[in-house]
Amino acid sequence: MIFKHDKLKGLIREKGLTQKEVAINTGMSPSEFSLKINGKKFFDQEDIQNLMLFLDISEYDYKIYFFTLKV
Repeated sequence: MIFKHDKLKGLIREKGLTQKEVAINTGMSPSEFSLKINGKKFFDQEDIQNLMLFLDISEYDYKIYFFTLKV
């Protein structure tokens, strides 16, 4: 199963952040974050929680940012 993270990328841009800033502020290396946001690796539960807090993603909306299937 492969997930796409286009909405997450868009949210990061909307907030005026870089992927590197998001990675560092959520406890990931920029290279690890890049692999995850580009679908090469999966975000784990801790990653998702940290990203939700940092990017102010609600518990009702997180699915569209992390679990949209790539077709």
